[in-house]
Amino acid sequence: MQGIISKCLAFSFLLTCIYGNTLTEDTFLSGPTNINGTEGKTITIPYVLNTNIKKRENYKVTWLKDGQIVDKNDGHIRTNEDNRKFSLTIYPLQRSDEGKYKLKLGELISQETVLNIIEIPSSKYPRLELEKLNDQLNVYCISENTSPHPKFSINEEELRFYENPTYIWVNKTVLITDDMPKESYTCVLELRDYYKLFAIITGIEITTYLRNITYGSTCPIEKTESPVMNFPFKFLLLVFVLLLVFKMLAI
Repeated sequence: MQGIISKCLAFSFLLTCIYGNTLTEDTFLSGPTNINGTEGKTITIPYVLNTNIKKRENYKVTWLKDGQIVDKNDGHIRTNEDNRKFSLTIYPLQRSDEGKYKLKLGELISQETVLNIIEIPSSKYPRLELEKLNDQLNVYCISENTSPHPKFSINEEELRFYENPTYIWVNKTVLITDDMPKESYTCVLELRDYYKLFAIITGIEITTYLRNITYGSTCPIEKTESPVMNFPFKFLLLVFVLLLVFKMLAI
């Protein structure tokens, strides 16, 4: 019986040596690997060491972003250390904060945390602009080209969006009538189903624009793809050229 007890104690000691060493090895517990932060808001990246840090008191703590040391003197970045807990807090979040973060403690390096920034258009967006084409009026809802792309609607109608490197926009085409002073158009910009911005153009503004149309369109977009009458215009131009060619051949 005593022999059995001795063997059990020896086996228990062996397990303690194996698993005890494994559990006390300095590693970082798994933290977030991919987080989203909203521009202008606050985000905190946390890491926890699985053992007490006393034996590492003289080790330097370094935060890395895309392989480069994070400047702790940057006014919108704050770091915190509390025994086994480490955190990096950023406020307000900027687009340039997007990247891959790691924590280095001596030679020990944490897993990577990818910070994605949800970009918010500046306060001057969205805005509504007008463009007259013959007897039609294009109502543009324009915003800064941000990532991810926002959803647009004009008078609650969701429309196809267009973009160039600077802007993203939708447009609604309406017939110009004598009732234009009574019309109004509301643009809603929605981001991730929780961030909404509005812009409104009234019938008075529309009438003023149409009255002063000789000064040109107010639409500032340099289009990379025309959202209006692109295909019909090219088709009519092709028909005109073909008719001209046939007429010349007939002569």
